[in-house]
Amino acid sequence: MVSATTNRRQRAALYRLVGEGVLTAEQAEAALAALRRSEPRRGVPAGAPRETAGYVGGALVLAGGGLLAELTYETLARSTRAGILLGVTLLFAVTARYLLGRWYERRERTNVPGARRRLAALLFALGALTGGSAVWVAVAEHASLSATVTGLVLALLGYLAVPAPAGLLATAVAAVATVHSFTDFWFRESLPGGPSAPEFAHSELTGVLLLVVGTLWCVLALRRALAAPTFALSLGVVVVLLGSVWVSSLGRTWWGHALALVVAGLLLAGFVSRRELVLLVGGVVGLVMVVRDTVPDLLGEVGVSVLVLLVGALVLLFGAFAVRRPGETSSAPSDTGSPEGTGRDGTNSGATG
Repeated sequence: MVSATTNRRQRAALYRLVGEGVLTAEQAEAALAALRRSEPRRGVPAGAPRETAGYVGGALVLAGGGLLAELTYETLARSTRAGILLGVTLLFAVTARYLLGRWYERRERTNVPGARRRLAALLFALGALTGGSAVWVAVAEHASLSATVTGLVLALLGYLAVPAPAGLLATAVAAVATVHSFTDFWFRESLPGGPSAPEFAHSELTGVLLLVVGTLWCVLALRRALAAPTFALSLGVVVVLLGSVWVSSLGRTWWGHALALVVAGLLLAGFVSRRELVLLVGGVVGLVMVVRDTVPDLLGEVGVSVLVLLVGALVLLFGAFAVRRPGETSSAPSDTGSPEGTGRDGTNSGATG
């Protein structure tokens, strides 16, 4: 749209010169043709095929390395399979470092073109996956915890090198996996044969830790301390909801249900305060999960379901009414025919209604 408007203006300006006798019609057409050739072409950007080739190459390297390790699982030694994954990790890291250019000038990070930054961030994220897998293959004891911690460290380093959504996603996944591996290690290996502590068991501890991680993540995102704040906040809300599920749905304790209800309330309060849509979605999803898990356990199935449905309908109608009323008030002046929304005496005609 902007290009078409500019062309019309250029054509009009050139033909004004033709009318004034400064240019001939042939010269004006030649000038317009030169301007059209100088404009960037629409369609696929010039660098898109190269960037796509980088993504496809990274995916093929990841698939090939994983397939090789799987097919040779019985024939190759553990150290050899780990070495293959480690080699793939180093390939990802070196390629990403090459894409970023010089490392000793901090300002270079912000000057790297978008395609190179995106591809480098993806390669660092894939490197966290293959690096953690290499540790999982190489380590005989506590392999899960060692692998997830390694993946988390590599994901964090990759994000610090290139703050981008791919690094955020890799870090969030690695953090959730690390929390789960830690609680599994704590209950199954640190306390072998000991009491299972049913009042605070595996599910509850996992949920509480995920709630802590997700809350810190959301705070950093709301403070704009993370790249792509909206995407980062979405990841934090997902982690919080995962913690709520672990505490309420899997734990099935009264305090777990209460904690999940508090989490849903805080998400909704955060939406009221910050007007972030993802907080509203997270609060509604959390509230639905709490009602689904808690109410049938306490008061039965069918009757309570009908009661919840009716209460929800009433709350929905009340919310729609409350949202609609300010809109009617603010739109009243425009219906009177006065563009400024004022009466003849200069006062706001909608304020007196």
